[in-house]
Amino acid sequence: MQLTLILIALLALISTVRAVHYCAFASTISCTGDAYCCDDNGGFCCGQWPVAWGWSVQWVGLPSSTEAQAYGSSSCSGNSAVQEFGPGTQCRQGGGVQRFGSINWVHLGSKKRVRVENATQECTIPSSFQYTDASGTMRVIKLASKEDVDAVGMHSLARNWTALASFPKYNDGTVAPAQS
Repeated sequence: MQLTLILIALLALISTVRAVHYCAFASTISCTGDAYCCDDNGGFCCGQWPVAWGWSVQWVGLPSSTEAQAYGSSSCSGNSAVQEFGPGTQCRQGGGVQRFGSINWVHLGSKKRVRVENATQECTIPSSFQYTDASGTMRVIKLASKEDVDAVGMHSLARNWTALASFPKYNDGTVAPAQS
């Protein structure tokens, strides 16, 4: 009986942990437009986007007792240049002065991310790229490799909608809704 109650409590806790959608934008003044995005349950470093992105960063629907972090480095290392706290959606603009090379979010009280002593750790690549095509339709595509990240960046800057449309859709092509 007691084991059953413990299992039910653990399942309830697991079901309340949700992924946060967070993005790095090309815009220097707002969290709008084309963006490389990540979706995870916290504690992971996300980065490796081309230098045209990372000028504004946004975390959508941060849970309570969480901290969003953005770094000038591409590996979530050193002091974070930005610290925002949940709950809600947080946007931080670099204003053309500060570019963010990597971002993450953590549950307060946890370490920034899992560290392996004396080992170089790379950030994971973004899981998706969101953009608005020539017809004004917002699209979201899946990124499977660093090569995809680089190719999508080139196609986006060139406004090559046909090439971008050839990538598989992410999450049925749906953009995460803005939450506050």
